[in-house]
Amino acid sequence: MTSLRTILLCACLAAVSASAAHAQIVVDKVQPGRLDEPKAGKEPTIVPGAPSSAPKTSVASTQAMSGQITGVRLERSSLPRDLAEAAMRPFIGKPITPGTLQQLADAYSQAYARSDIALYSILVPEQTFADGQVRVTVIENYIDEVILGGANPETASLTSSYAAAMAEQRPLTRQALQRYLLLMNDVPGATTTPNVIAGDRPDTVKLVLDTKRDPIETVVTLDTRGAAQLGRTQVQGDVYFNGLGYEGNQTRLTAAASADFDRFVSASLSHATTFGPSGLMASASIGYFRTRPDNSPLEGQGYTASLQGSYPLIRGVNTNVTLAGGLDGFNTDNALVGQTLSSDRTRALRGALSIENTRGQTAWGASASISQGLSALGARVSNPALASSRFTKANLQVAATRVLDPSWRIQGALSTQLTTDRLPTSELMTIGGARFGRAFESGFASADSGLAGSIEVARKFGDPKEGGASEAYAFVDGGKLWFSDRPGYVLRDTELSSAGGGIRLTVAKNTAIGLEAAKQLRGRQDDGWRMSVSLGSNF
Repeated sequence: MTSLRTILLCACLAAVSASAAHAQIVVDKVQPGRLDEPKAGKEPTIVPGAPSSAPKTSVASTQAMSGQITGVRLERSSLPRDLAEAAMRPFIGKPITPGTLQQLADAYSQAYARSDIALYSILVPEQTFADGQVRVTVIENYIDEVILGGANPETASLTSSYAAAMAEQRPLTRQALQRYLLLMNDVPGATTTPNVIAGDRPDTVKLVLDTKRDPIETVVTLDTRGAAQLGRTQVQGDVYFNGLGYEGNQTRLTAAASADFDRFVSASLSHATTFGPSGLMASASIGYFRTRPDNSPLEGQGYTASLQGSYPLIRGVNTNVTLAGGLDGFNTDNALVGQTLSSDRTRALRGALSIENTRGQTAWGASASISQGLSALGARVSNPALASSRFTKANLQVAATRVLDPSWRIQGALSTQLTTDRLPTSELMTIGGARFGRAFESGFASADSGLAGSIEVARKFGDPKEGGASEAYAFVDGGKLWFSDRPGYVLRDTELSSAGGGIRLTVAKNTAIGLEAAKQLRGRQDDGWRMSVSLGSNF
């Protein structure tokens, strides 16, 4: 998998470590990964999806070479007919020479490169070339043995299940090769490098897997995007325990607090298990938080719990599609969630479908989710006139990045939430913070429905291979929120926008600092300017 160190560094350089679009400080830090929350966009990256094994072509030395090619017989091949005929057609009528035969073998190899067969060899064996007919033999390889490397290979049960599923593919398809190699790199704390060596038979290969494991990963972040009532400076620490008892296990412990460790504190514990060879993942989490707003005698607290499952429908180098579902619980007792005191018990079923695609210098991702509130399992709201425990809402997030050249990139994001119901506080869409409305404090405004977007242009400096990549950027963002009808209450829509810029500095291999200045353009909260600092490190 891409290590958490890399993920953190990208997150810090993208300055998204504070809060998400609907996730106020409380929701974001106590229930990370909720299915209705937006995911950050990413730059196009090259994913190592196939082992290093170049296709082989060979032409046997045949004495009786004369005449012209009148036809080609392709043996032991599953190549689609249209691809095979397209490769053969230019050679009809050409003289039979070693050079022409090599070009013919290369043409079939290129046709196979456009097919779904992952590993193959193209041979022109010894023959008489009677009547100008050329015989071409194809060896479509499969894996007859997987060799596990790295420390303690006997504990790599999840990786072994992926390898066994890959070995069952005869011939080995490109889709299966990419899927299982990428799932191997999704194993918590593991980075697997594949290599192919010759097998015991001409049509077989051996797959050698060199796996490096990191059993414990730690992430520490600090930012000044918090809400004034809960402390503008927020710190958070995450510890990931990988492979405890089973290779597919990951346990995460998260703690967060305001800088004074008084106005806001939270802790959560989650555990996820991945099952092979399907890649199905199940997770469970619990959390606790306490709020003590500034200049207020009220102290509130809350508890969270969730169950989630996800399945990778498509796992590939260029395209990934994931289906997920879950059940969330959110209990509050006079807790400050966003800008509102909450004493609700929310239960919600969620389903989500997410897509990621990378083509050349463009990467984009989209996620759509449906949330259904429940009136069971102890759910209730403190004021039925303001909120309902039974609700339905839809969320859609889209993010895209385009690399213009080695130094410049442009990225954009769009997020919307739609409902006709009166939502509990923890389900409201919120703007203000690191994703939309950067010139405003986190959780500045909330409502039942909304639309928000942002555009950013950035220029990189330094060499990322030497751990010195930094960038300067400029952005503009904004959003609009509106409430569903609440008879007897007048609730106003909110519109805001901001613009600004900043720098993201890599000060060490695993440490990044972000400095930003943002100007409020619409929906001004104070003097219009907001300075923020973010710091992230991992080890």
